Amino acid sequence: MPNSQAISTATASNTSGERIEAIRSKISRYRRVVTSYWWIPAVTISIGLATQAWLSLTSPNSYQSAGRILVSGRISLPESGMFNEEAVNFFGTQVELMQSAEVRRRAASRVQSMRPDLSPVPVSIAVSQIPRTSIFVLTATGQNPDFVKAYLNAVMEEYISLRRGIFNEKSESTLTAITDELARVETDLRKDEDSLFDWKKQNNLAFLQEEGTAAGGYLAALNKDLAGLESEYNLINRLTEEQNIDRVAEGDPAVPTDESNSRIVSDLMMSGGSGTPADSYLGVKRRNYILQAQREQLLETRQPEHPKIKALEQEIRQNKKLLEVYRVQALEQLESKRQSLAAQIANTKSQISQWEVKSLDLSARMGEFERLKAKVDRQKSLYDRLLGNVQNVDVNSNIQQDILSIMEYATPPGVSIQPLARDLAMGGIMGALAGLGILLVIGALDDRIVSITELQAIVEEEVVAIIPKVPDGQQLLRVNEDDNLGLFESFRKLRSWLLFTEWEKGPPKTILISSAIPGEGKSTVSSNLATCLASSGSRTLLIDADLRRGNLHRQFGLEQDPGLGDVLNGNVAVEKAIHNTEIKNLSFIPRGYYGSGGSAIFVSTSLDHFLAEVEKRFDIIIFDSSPVLAVDETSILGGKVDIALVTIRCGMTSLRLAKRTVGHLLSRRAVVGGIIYNAVDPANHEYPYYNYYYSQQRSGQKAAA
Repeated sequence: MPNSQAISTATASNTSGERIEAIRSKISRYRRVVTSYWWIPAVTISIGLATQAWLSLTSPNSYQSAGRILVSGRISLPESGMFNEEAVNFFGTQVELMQSAEVRRRAASRVQSMRPDLSPVPVSIAVSQIPRTSIFVLTATGQNPDFVKAYLNAVMEEYISLRRGIFNEKSESTLTAITDELARVETDLRKDEDSLFDWKKQNNLAFLQEEGTAAGGYLAALNKDLAGLESEYNLINRLTEEQNIDRVAEGDPAVPTDESNSRIVSDLMMSGGSGTPADSYLGVKRRNYILQAQREQLLETRQPEHPKIKALEQEIRQNKKLLEVYRVQALEQLESKRQSLAAQIANTKSQISQWEVKSLDLSARMGEFERLKAKVDRQKSLYDRLLGNVQNVDVNSNIQQDILSIMEYATPPGVSIQPLARDLAMGGIMGALAGLGILLVIGALDDRIVSITELQAIVEEEVVAIIPKVPDGQQLLRVNEDDNLGLFESFRKLRSWLLFTEWEKGPPKTILISSAIPGEGKSTVSSNLATCLASSGSRTLLIDADLRRGNLHRQFGLEQDPGLGDVLNGNVAVEKAIHNTEIKNLSFIPRGYYGSGGSAIFVSTSLDHFLAEVEKRFDIIIFDSSPVLAVDETSILGGKVDIALVTIRCGMTSLRLAKRTVGHLLSRRAVVGGIIYNAVDPANHEYPYYNYYYSQQRSGQKAAA
């Protein structure tokens, strides 16, 4: 679980970092666009200022007239109620209404009909509200003073007319809608009253109410009886036979136990007596207990063969037989009682079911009555409310609801002087917006690489070196190292990458330096890399393979001939084309004479012989080639060397061309080892280390000094 959380955290961190890098790239791109095309906003702002100044100075005079109108949204109702719209919504609505197309159209028609002598001109209407009041100020501006004044008066009058027309139309439509609804409700009320009357004709309401009460009481009594019967039935089933017999006999008078009456009781029991079998059973059982007690008492003083004891034993035996007879009779009586209870329970349940059906029928009929009655009551209430609304709307439609009044008609028009500063500011803002729009379009269409993030998004190859941008005249490593610490360090890192990376077949010996288009600094990169490798002790050969426009010989103060072209054409031996330089361990072959063979000399076997020859003499061979997309020679040479490095210049090479360059080399079986990101601004966030490191080193050196 912790590992999963760590992975999730790392993924989120990477995503956040990518977003930040993307934002930085866009900022860098647009900053470069602004730096390169700053003159575009300057031109558009100048055009905007000039245009606005010309329009302001050449436009005819405008005349302005003002009027005031009082508007109140308060409505007085006959019932002394008060209605007041929300102030913000109400006043905002009135402003829009005064400036609406309908009011302006009516005003134009009114002026044309009343003042046909006036020529129509465009008039702008501005409406403002005096704070903390219901007074609106209308300002009309146009080029004809008489028409402006007449038009403003017409606007105010047509606004009042439109407001009153809207209210009257709304009142009429509201009254019509309420009247139609009133007629519908009246029809429904009559239908509901007829339904209620028909129900009363078919049902006796008083009898139903009384019968419903009686049925409810009888049902309650039946349920009570059923509960008692079920309780008795369940008790009989749960008690034992002896318990049931004893329970039945408990309500009878006690049997006498004195000796003088024992014979009478016995005879009574033997004859069946007048009691139930349960009573007789209980009496004989008690008598037997008495006889046994007497026998035990006699045995204490007499022998078992004594006549009295024998008589008692004889009577006890007779009682036991009698007990069995009474017990059977009592059980039969008990079973009869159980069956009787079951029959009574079933009969009571049947009666309850019948009365429940009857009670439900009575309830349903009474419920239908209540529903019809409630519906009639609702319709009556709705009818009364609608009738009152009809009267209110009819009265209110005859009352002036709003306070609409023209406080001041249009004032005499005066010349409207537009502030020149405001017009110029507007022109400048419009020009600035236009320039900004152009810059945004340029930034969107410009795909030149401005960050490593963009570069790595389109190519899979690693950026193996970041070369800082240095002032003109300091691009070569042969100048004072103290003035190019960042430049020296970047090429040292590139050298370390070449020499100490784990290659499958060992460090590359032949290296091609190329670019997509001219001007990306590949020749300078080739020269500096060769110088850095030579300074490490490696025998290094720098070859100018740009046979068309190569000029590396000028950097070393050498002649163009003899060179690579002469060797490949077979005119000069390899030894004569190799020139020593002032840099230890660094040799150089200029481009030589190109001839008219074109790229054919790179296809011939002479190139293979040349490579075999120089590889014997030098540790590392660097080719400064032509741009990949310009000529075909570079692609051919790229397939014959160990690795090819593509130079991409920050702010110059487009993403599209960089992708095409790498793809073109790969299609010719070239091994693209990496990308050299050239001319990076040292102030860029992608190049922070060298500035910090060398700044500290200089401080340390000064302190040591």
